Amino acid sequence: FAAALLHVDLVPLLPVIEIFFADALPDLPRLSEILLHPVAASGEEALLQRMVERSERVYPQPRAQRDMEYGEYFGTYRGVTCLKNPVDLMVDQMIISLVRPTLILEIGTLRGGSALYFADLLRGMGGNRRIHTYDIDDHVSVAALEDDNIFVHGGGHASFDPSIILPHDRVLVIEDSAHSYRNTLEVLEKFGPHVSEGSYFIVEDTLAAVDGRRPHLEGGPIRALDEWLPCHPEFGNDLWWQDFFGPDLTNCHRGFLRRQS
Repeated sequence: FAAALLHVDLVPLLPVIEIFFADALPDLPRLSEILLHPVAASGEEALLQRMVERSERVYPQPRAQRDMEYGEYFGTYRGVTCLKNPVDLMVDQMIISLVRPTLILEIGTLRGGSALYFADLLRGMGGNRRIHTYDIDDHVSVAALEDDNIFVHGGGHASFDPSIILPHDRVLVIEDSAHSYRNTLEVLEKFGPHVSEGSYFIVEDTLAAVDGRRPHLEGGPIRALDEWLPCHPEFGNDLWWQDFFGPDLTNCHRGFLRRQS
């Protein structure tokens, strides 16, 4: 039952959902109202405490003073969790409209909200256009799994097979996965060669580890970019998109990389 919940969006069942599961809290839609009383009634205090701790860690408490970060965390697209900066979603669709890719490679799926968003943009252009999306966790919504334009791959970017790229494909890549230095560098090295000339490699959350935050990320994406870009002159930072709506609003600082040759 807990495994099944990972593939079901529970919005149609609101306002109250009663759930009993073991020691794992599924990635439920963040605006669902959840009542977890059977565990409390069972007397399993250790289990209840673990669940409370995980719930507090995964779902932040509502704040009276909302901001962009708060909104991003609870954002959805077509009812599916979509952890994206709305400014970047707007920029992404402008880039996609200009590039007109036939193939988007997305590293980092989560529930699949952003994959649905990109698939809808591609569908509106017509033709054989699709998105392949990669994640190490299997939390993808039914809506994304059943979309004919979306191909979901488990096992993270290690499961990428270059043979999915057709000879005349126009490829755009979006990196939004672990945000660690090592993972970002691996993604840049693996997918960079497949970005089409004139298209983009978009790197999300580049400032995730600046100013000493999140030391486990080892400097994060910005460190990986500092190391990778000088060795790849075929790519350049497109500051036009970074500052399109003004400074400091994007999550992709120095992350809109256009392939120039």
